[in-house]
Amino acid sequence: MELEAALSNSREAREVVFDLFQDLDGFSLDDYKPFADVTSSLDRLVRFVSAAVEDRQQKLVKVDDSTYDLVTSEGTCRATLP
Repeated sequence: MELEAALSNSREAREVVFDLFQDLDGFSLDDYKPFADVTSSLDRLVRFVSAAVEDRQQKLVKVDDSTYDLVTSEGTCRATLP
């Protein structure tokens, strides 16, 4: 009896899993390309940090496309932000 119940439960579980996954579309990275461009988010973050450090007489200076220096009013580099 226990073996029959276990077999029945496993068949039912297999059918449920099959039913859940049979309607799924194939996975494609192309679906996620719109999320790959983080330029606007990075620009907003740079503007936010720039405004925040301005109150402390500091500023962000762009080194290259992905690196900024945090510079004091005296021109001392406090940190490099990759």
